[in-house]
Amino acid sequence: MHKDEINIFIDTIHSIADNYNRAPLGRQTLSVWFGALKDHPLEVVQKAIADHVTDPLEGKFFPTIAHIIAKIESCAYQEAEKAARERSLTAWRDDVLIDGSDVTPMPESVKTALSGLLNNVKV
Repeated sequence: MHKDEINIFIDTIHSIADNYNRAPLGRQTLSVWFGALKDHPLEVVQKAIADHVTDPLEGKFFPTIAHIIAKIESCAYQEAEKAARERSLTAWRDDVLIDGSDVTPMPESVKTALSGLLNNVKV
């Protein structure tokens, strides 16, 4: 988050506190929250807070910083896993590498290495 987003962040936290019938967080507490979450984009923090609030189990209670970070990391892990799955869809044939819509001739060194590996595989 950027320092110019702090007021939006504070409004978000106060809205959540109100949702849980809690008094607004004090300046020092908000400073701790902001300091712990400042390395994440505001939109990501807001999504993590929304995910917490709508979680059937955890959402019953006011979130802690740790809950929000866990939600952020969970989302980041899911995005990374999705990207890895998409990369693993890259296929190869004997003569070309196929990566989405891009077809690239396979270098001889790669063909040779793959042939050697495939010849050594026992099924």
